[in-house]
Amino acid sequence: REMIAISYDLDNERNTYESLVYEYLSNWIVDNARKENEKDQGMSSRLLSAFFSSPWAFSQELERAKRLGAIIDDEMSKCTTRWVRFENTILETIVEIIEDPDKYKDYYSTRLMTVLSALYEDYYDQKVVLFTNYGKTFQAYKKVLEKLFSKDYVSYFGEGLGKDELEVNAYRFQNEETCRVMLCDYTGGEGRNFQCADYVLHIDLPWDANAIEQRIGRLDRLERDQARPVVHSVVIYAKETFE
Repeated sequence: REMIAISYDLDNERNTYESLVYEYLSNWIVDNARKENEKDQGMSSRLLSAFFSSPWAFSQELERAKRLGAIIDDEMSKCTTRWVRFENTILETIVEIIEDPDKYKDYYSTRLMTVLSALYEDYYDQKVVLFTNYGKTFQAYKKVLEKLFSKDYVSYFGEGLGKDELEVNAYRFQNEETCRVMLCDYTGGEGRNFQCADYVLHIDLPWDANAIEQRIGRLDRLERDQARPVVHSVVIYAKETFE
């Protein structure tokens, strides 16, 4: 196995909202630790984990924390809304962004564009399994992959898809040369063999070593072709953060 780390910088001129949300969230975690507020401390790891997935996952987790009684600064909520809006713009204009990277260079300093750039430029000729723990992140990436790639190129394995559809999608990825990318949510971490792929790309990481091992284990099987012994585990992370 080989790990490949790809970083991106939160602090850029156009997308200031992600870095502001991170600053508010970091201060909130530190304040709760200082006050020994056990209830809010228990929410910290959930919020951080969702933050390092996507704005859509974080927004959902933030609303959940509020419902459970967490005291959340209004400014963090407002910045989260603006962060979601900013990345929704990427979803809507992804084709233009990919085709003219110089014009849209400020959009590239995001997790979404870091993942897409890796697929589009570094691993375009490889079989890649994309993993996320979050349904909201899965739906956003499904939307953008459908815009960027042909139906034959990408397959999907996630909660909400019918049993027959899941079987067909898994078969296509395992057996069709033209099907290069399989996007999975947490349901793809168990019971499936994707040893046809050499790369597993983590959109986000579970904060559990066993869960990470489970993901990689979908590719690293006993029956794996000995001519392709290495599984590449590609990790995306934000520079100078808790991640």
